Amino acid sequence: MRIGVWFSAGALVLAAIAGCYSEATPTSTSSGGDGGTGTQVSTTLGAGLPCEVAEVLTKRCGSCHGPASKKPLGSRADLQQAADPGSTETVADEVTERMRSTTRPMPPTGMLAEAEIAAVESWIKGGMAEGSCSSSDKDAGTDVTPASASVCTSDVKWTKGDRGSFVMHPGKACVTCHKSSGEEEAPIFGVAGTVYPTAHEPDDCNGVNGTTLKATVIVTDADGKEHTAQVNSAGNFGIRDAIKMPYTAKVIVGDKTRAMGGKQSSADCNGCHTEQGAQGAPGRIMAP
Repeated sequence: MRIGVWFSAGALVLAAIAGCYSEATPTSTSSGGDGGTGTQVSTTLGAGLPCEVAEVLTKRCGSCHGPASKKPLGSRADLQQAADPGSTETVADEVTERMRSTTRPMPPTGMLAEAEIAAVESWIKGGMAEGSCSSSDKDAGTDVTPASASVCTSDVKWTKGDRGSFVMHPGKACVTCHKSSGEEEAPIFGVAGTVYPTAHEPDDCNGVNGTTLKATVIVTDADGKEHTAQVNSAGNFGIRDAIKMPYTAKVIVGDKTRAMGGKQSSADCNGCHTEQGAQGAPGRIMAP
């Protein structure tokens, strides 16, 4: 397979940690509520939550708000706790506020789809009635949350196979592919990926035109050193420097910035930022 250099940089919350995002574990221990001071209250992940709410909180929030975090979001009991010691606001109140915030969104990678926010918000505002999401519920059709619809926003697709190009195979796991190609022309990247305008776009579909937008990706390694790449016309970006792990990253377009929510240790951003998202990633790397 002949692969050429195609780089630049840009992206959504880009990244893929070693194994991408850490997924919440199925269960956690409970020591009782403590008013938001950090004591875990989760029992079984999803306990007391209807399926559509459990799915959003697990997939979109679980990488940071898992059972071992200071503010777990894995169960109805978690959401009923005080947001902070002495506060009259509950974690549930904070969740709905932050999901709709344009300045302090949760997840920090950007606002969720309206359908996802609405599912959580309507349940909370409706009184947080206890629900369940067992396998029998799903078999009966209770779990009706579908995979998010995918669209190729640019309407331009890569059709030249493995012919080397700066704009080849947007959306695919470039680092893994380049390492396995065995071709001298295939550069080995410290970090690489593709930046898209929306969260769910198919492989080989061009992402944002980073040349026109002047989109930039900045990766800050474990030593605090910044590595910069420009996003190219297909949305592809890559940094050939050796990156000391773990790192953080952000995408900049004009005066707008989208920063990743945590530190990552895998170079292949598209390995987790797939069409529908994998290992806890919500979908594609997106421009701000």
